[in-house]
Amino acid sequence: MMLPDYKLDVAIKIAERLRKRIADSEVIFQHNLINLTVSIGLASLNIDDKDLDLVLQRADEALYQAKESGRNKVVVL
Repeated sequence: MMLPDYKLDVAIKIAERLRKRIADSEVIFQHNLINLTVSIGLASLNIDDKDLDLVLQRADEALYQAKESGRNKVVVL
């Protein structure tokens, strides 16, 4: 998801709200309750970034850090 008109602090709040909403949801599949979680990696466009690929690489790295450090969290790089 790209949030081009939002500062990083607002994007973090949006990501945390989304993460919590997913974690608090109840999904029933074949009569079983399934607990869902989501890991989110965030990165912002820096003045030194030459192209969007660099931002996407940082967001991808942040996502893997979120997964490797216990999942169900937001990590910012």
